[in-house]
Amino acid sequence: MKHYILLGLLAILAYSNADAQQQRQAQQPLETFTMGNAYWKVGYNTNGVCALESTTDSYQANLLNGELGDVYLAYKVKDGVWMRINTPYNRFTPVREMKADNQAGTISYHDIGMGDIIEMTQNFRLEGELLHWNIEIVNNSKFPIEIGDLAFTFPARSGRGGSDRMAIFEKNYNRHTFISGDASFMYFTRINGKAPYYLMTVDPGTKLEYVDNTRFYIYSGKSGTAETRGTWRQEHTRAWLQPAGTNQNKMSFGFTLHYADSYPELKEKIIASRLIDIDVVPGMTLPVSQKAKFSLNTLCPIDSIAAEFPAMTELKYLGKKGANTHIYEVGFRKLGENLLTVHFDNGRKTYLEFFSCESPETITKKRSSFIVNSQQFRDPTKWYNGLYGVYDMNKGDLLGPDNPYIFDDVLTYFLASDDPALGKAPFIASKNVVFPDDAEIASLEYHIKHFVWGGLQRTDKETPYPYGIYGTPNWFINRDHDLRVHYTAYSLDKLRLWRTFDYAHMAMMYWHMYQIATLYPEKCNYMSAEQYLEIAYQTAKAFYIYPAELDGGYYEPYKWGCYNELIKVNIIDELEAKGFAEKAADLRAEWEKKAKWFIYDEPYPYSSEYVTDRTAFESTYFLAKYGVQNDMKPDENLWYDPNAKKWYSHPVVTKEKARDFMDRQLYAALSCRGYLEKQWFKLGGDFSFSYMARMGSTPILDYGYRFADNPYEWLRLGYAGYLGPFAMVNTGTPESNYGYWHPGKEKDGAMGQSFISTKYGRSWVGIDEPRGPLRLCGEADLGMCAITRTAVSMLVNDPIFGWTVFGGNMSEEQKQFAIYPDDGARIRFRVINDKIRLGLELDRDNWSATSPIMVNKDMKSMELKLENGTGNKHTTRLTVEAKGARSPKLTMNGKNITSKQDRYGNYIFEFPVEQQVNTLKLAWR
Repeated sequence: MKHYILLGLLAILAYSNADAQQQRQAQQPLETFTMGNAYWKVGYNTNGVCALESTTDSYQANLLNGELGDVYLAYKVKDGVWMRINTPYNRFTPVREMKADNQAGTISYHDIGMGDIIEMTQNFRLEGELLHWNIEIVNNSKFPIEIGDLAFTFPARSGRGGSDRMAIFEKNYNRHTFISGDASFMYFTRINGKAPYYLMTVDPGTKLEYVDNTRFYIYSGKSGTAETRGTWRQEHTRAWLQPAGTNQNKMSFGFTLHYADSYPELKEKIIASRLIDIDVVPGMTLPVSQKAKFSLNTLCPIDSIAAEFPAMTELKYLGKKGANTHIYEVGFRKLGENLLTVHFDNGRKTYLEFFSCESPETITKKRSSFIVNSQQFRDPTKWYNGLYGVYDMNKGDLLGPDNPYIFDDVLTYFLASDDPALGKAPFIASKNVVFPDDAEIASLEYHIKHFVWGGLQRTDKETPYPYGIYGTPNWFINRDHDLRVHYTAYSLDKLRLWRTFDYAHMAMMYWHMYQIATLYPEKCNYMSAEQYLEIAYQTAKAFYIYPAELDGGYYEPYKWGCYNELIKVNIIDELEAKGFAEKAADLRAEWEKKAKWFIYDEPYPYSSEYVTDRTAFESTYFLAKYGVQNDMKPDENLWYDPNAKKWYSHPVVTKEKARDFMDRQLYAALSCRGYLEKQWFKLGGDFSFSYMARMGSTPILDYGYRFADNPYEWLRLGYAGYLGPFAMVNTGTPESNYGYWHPGKEKDGAMGQSFISTKYGRSWVGIDEPRGPLRLCGEADLGMCAITRTAVSMLVNDPIFGWTVFGGNMSEEQKQFAIYPDDGARIRFRVINDKIRLGLELDRDNWSATSPIMVNKDMKSMELKLENGTGNKHTTRLTVEAKGARSPKLTMNGKNITSKQDRYGNYIFEFPVEQQVNTLKLAWR
C-alpha cells in the first residue's frame, strides 16, 4: 500500500509545477526542423509534428494548426490512483526527449511517467508515399498497470473567420471521422474542395472507439464511463500492461497518413490499408418498409455480421462482386438505431450504424400535422396569434414570446422571427401541394392572416417599403420605435427589413399557397391564387431591393446563397406563363445578376451568414444550373456594388463557364458533407447533421441524374442525405411508444434541429444535451421544405448493386420490374442506367402506393397507376424527361394524350382525371 501512497504524493508535487511549466513553454517559441521526401514535407519541434504537406499540393498548405503527437495516457498502478502522461506538456517530465534522423526520415518523441514507472515513445517515419505514426507504451515497474484512457488530438487547420478569403478556402480543411473500431479512419478535405485530400488510417491491431469534444480514443474506459449522461454505441474498453520482465509489459499502436488526388483514390487507400470501404443504398436511415443493400470492399476475410436485434433484423448475403466486394441485403423491423457488428480479419471488428424509421410519407404527414395541431398559437389577445412556435420535445412544451425558456432578450428571434419561426409555414405549404389537407390549409391561412400579413410583413398599402418583412427580434418590437430602443441602438432611423433569408422563406410560402389555391381553389378562403402569386413576386423582388437599401453591408442579396431562394425560378416561369412578361423579366434580371456574380465574379462564392456555410450550397448549385440551361446575355456595368465600390461587367457569357462553376461548387459542397463515413448521422449530411443535410442533398441528386457522366456515386450520396434527416423526427408506432428519442404519443411528430454526436455535449443554442437530436425543432423545418422538391423513386442499374430501387421496393419478373414508390411524395419516378435517363413528374395527384410501376426490362415502355388525390374531376400535368430515349407516347385509361415540349426539351402531357385510379402507359417511339 505504501507504494501507492508514495505515487500519489509524487503526482501531487508534479501537478503543482505543471501550470508554470506550460506557461514557460507557451512563452518560448519552439525551433522548427524539417524533413521530407519526394512525397511529403514534414515540420516538427519538441512538441510534435507541426507541419504536414503533400509535395503535390499546388496551394502549399499545411494541414496542421498545432502539433500532431499530443497524446493523453491515463493509467494507474494496480489499485492506485489515476495518473497520466499528457504530451507535449508532460506533467511528470520537465523535458521531453526528441531524436531526429532526417536521412532516414524518422522522428522519435520519448515521454516518461512519474518515477520512470511507465514510458511512451512516439515515432514518425516516412516510407515513400506513406507517413507512419507509431506509439509504444512500456511498463517498467514490478506492478501491473491498467490503461484507462489512451487518446490523441489531431489539430487540423479549420479556420472559418477572417477576411482573407483565399487563405480561408485554400489553406483550411474540413475534418471527417469514421470512429468505428478496427476499421476507423479520418480524412481531411480542403474547404474549396480541391485535392489533395489527406487520410489517416488505423493499422491492424489499432482501433478507435470513442470521441469527445477534443480527443480521439484508442481506449476510453476511464473517460467514457465517467460520463454517465447520454449514450454511446461502442464499448468503452481498458487494457493492462503486465510487470517489467514479462512479454506483456508493452503495447504498440500505429496509424498511417496518406494523401489522395480524388475520392475514388481515398477509397482505394482505405482498402489497401486492410480496412473496409463501404457503400450503401438507398442510405443508412432506412424506412422500416424498405430494405437496404450494402457492400464491404476489403482485402480481409469477412468472418461474420451480427445484428443488434437479430429477431427483428433480416440480413442476407447476396454474394461477391469481383474479388473483394461482398454484397448484403438488410431490413429492420425495430424502429430506432440498429447496429450491425462486422467481424473481419480473424478477430477485428467494425460497426454499421443504421436508423430504422417509419415511411417518409408517414413522417412527412405526421410532422406537418404536428406543427399545425401542437405548435400553432391561436389566441386573438396575443400579438403573435397564428405563430408556429418552437417545440421542446424533451419537456413536451411549446415555446413562444411569453414562454421563452432560455431565449429571452436578443434571442427572442428564435421564437417569433428568423429561420426557426419562418421555416414552418413554407414546409406545411409545400406538403399540402402534394397531400392537401383542409385543416392544414386553413391553419396556413390563419397564420398568414393573423401573424404575417400586416404583422410580420408590411402590406401592399404600407409605405415606404410595401411587402417588407421585419427581422429580429420580432415584428412586434420592430413596429414600435420605443420598444425597439430597449433591444438595440443599431440603425434606429431605418425600418428593420433587411434580412434576405426571411424574404426567401416567405416567397416560398406564397409560391406554394399560389399552387394550392390554383390546384384546390375550394380549399382556400383568405386570398385568391392571383393574390398569392402577386405577393410571391413582390416578396421575391423585395429580397433584392430592401436589404441593400437599408443595410447593404451585411445581408448581401447578390453575394450570399439563401436556402429556398431557388423558388424564384418557379415564380419567374409562372409569371411568364400567365402573361406577366414585364414582372417576369424584372425578377429574371435580378436572378441573373446573382447567377453571374456566382459564376464569374467571385472565386469562392460559398458564403452565407458565415464565411463558408452549408446553407449556401443549395443556391450555388441552382444558380449554376440556371446558367447551364439558359442563355444569359453579355453585359457591361450590370450592377454597382457600393461595398466593393465597383461595377460588375460580363463581356463574355457561356454555358461552359456555368458548367465549370457547377462542378467547382459541388466539390466545395462535398468538402463539408459526409461521404466515406458510413454512419446514419454522417452519410450525406453536414457536420452537425442538421436540417442542411437534405437541402444540400437536393443539388447532389439533381446533378447525378441530370448532368453527371458517372451518376451512381452522386445518387447514392444524395439519396442518403435525403433520407438521413427523417431520423431526426420523433415518430413511431404504439409498440415503440411513438418515438425513439422522446417517447410519448403527444410527441409523435416532434423534431430536432441538429444532432449531438458526442455522448453528451452542448448545442449551439447553449443547451447541454445527451447524444441525439437537439430537443428543439428550431430551424429543422427548413430541411423539411426540401422534401417535396427532392422526393423521388428511382430504378437505377448501379455498378455495384445492379438494378436497385431508391425510395421504394422492387420485385423482379422475367421481363419487367415492379416498383412500389415509397419516397415521401409519390410524384416523381426515374430510370437511370448507362444509356438512358428517364424522368416523370406530376404537378398533382400521386403514383399508387399499392399498385406497382411496371417497367419493361428493354426500357421501351412502362405502366403506372395514378391515384386521384382529391377525388374530384380536374386536370393533371405530367412532365417527362427522356435523355437517351426517343420521344414518348402516352395513353391514359386507353386514350392517347398529346404532348408539347417546353424550353428545356421536356415533354408536357395534360389530361383530365376523373376516376379514382387511372392507368398511364408510356412507350418510346
